[in-house]
Amino acid sequence: MLMFTLFYKQKINGVIRRFAINAIQTVDISSPRQKKLTLSDSYNARIERHFNERYELKLVKEHIPKKYLTQNRQNVLRNLYLVNSTFAKDIVKRILPYLKNKDQVICESNAGLGLISTELIRRGIKKVRLYEACAEFRAYLRTLPHFPSKMDLYNKDIFGLNSISYFDKYNKANRVVEMLDGIPVRSWDGDPVMTIIGPMPNLNFLRHLVKSIIFQEEIFTYGRPQIFALMQLEDYHVLNASPEMNNLRFYQAWTVLFQLFFSYEVLHKYCKKSFLPWRNIPAKGEEENLLVKIVPKLNLPVSNEHLTHLYYFIIDGFKKGRQKVIATMEKWLPGIGVTLIVPPQRHKTHFLKNIDIFTEFGELPPSQIFQLFLIMLEHPHFNACPFIPMMESHLVKDETIDSDLAEVDGKIDDEKIEDVSST
Repeated sequence: MLMFTLFYKQKINGVIRRFAINAIQTVDISSPRQKKLTLSDSYNARIERHFNERYELKLVKEHIPKKYLTQNRQNVLRNLYLVNSTFAKDIVKRILPYLKNKDQVICESNAGLGLISTELIRRGIKKVRLYEACAEFRAYLRTLPHFPSKMDLYNKDIFGLNSISYFDKYNKANRVVEMLDGIPVRSWDGDPVMTIIGPMPNLNFLRHLVKSIIFQEEIFTYGRPQIFALMQLEDYHVLNASPEMNNLRFYQAWTVLFQLFFSYEVLHKYCKKSFLPWRNIPAKGEEENLLVKIVPKLNLPVSNEHLTHLYYFIIDGFKKGRQKVIATMEKWLPGIGVTLIVPPQRHKTHFLKNIDIFTEFGELPPSQIFQLFLIMLEHPHFNACPFIPMMESHLVKDETIDSDLAEVDGKIDDEKIEDVSST
């Protein structure tokens, strides 16, 4: 009887032990990093499947650096590439009518596989300038049949002009000048001096263009460019935002500046999965990138002497959009509050509702913010008001911050400041 009891206990203990082991094995004890890797593997598997399902993508996959075939976790993309030749043909078909002026430089930025440039040349464009920062892609571009007879290759991304400009100021170099070499000089009201085409990974380039117009430097010393940007939908929302969206994450000071200085138009939409690296693409559903035509306005809102005044007015006044209009402008020009509450008749028609002490900058569309600026500009005491020295102090500080950013960035990544002319 004792032997039977011991045997029975051993059997029970064995069953319990096996049950416990199985229970432990089914518990997910992976670390957050392991979970991230699993998610990334799933993400990468979807990219792999997407390429394998499409014949035209399978043909080019071997020429794409592996770092662009994995999930991108950056909040702001640094590069973006088109990998669909069918889309490239459609893009060229849509922009070709705007390229009738032959005396200009036509560029592809983030050239990658050179799909847009190849199609441009096939459709009769004599010469295309390719800007490409990735060494692996540059090596592939040199193997194309039209290189170098119809293609000029630069080892910088023109959509990264803001960073390159900072580096130039930091170590007194001329990379921007070299990147823009050969661009014709033309009057502002003439035809475009250059056309820039390609995937735009973020809004840094357009912000830089706004500042370049304000300070009349770099690309705008040659004339007006036109841009055909393939941009993410969320970036377009920032450019096209309005107070009605009631979302100050999109409606920013840069939104106001962009809409005052640029004309823009959406030409078409393309599946986001045909651009690498992938970012925030759900497993189900097809998000889209937009082809947007962007051109500086023929008539700028103010004369050149007041461009910096307008820039500071919007940057400092708008800030996060929550600043009160009258309180802020009283700080700049004491006594202007009465004029704002009862604006002159020529300005009054631009206001959908009266300005009061509670009105915030973020509640007003760009046209009304511009009218506020004109009211201040026309004030008899404008030239002697605190606004002028405050603006000058801000511009000096802004320049210092730009230089500091260039210095820090330069220390982090020396490859960024290699000579542009080496290809």
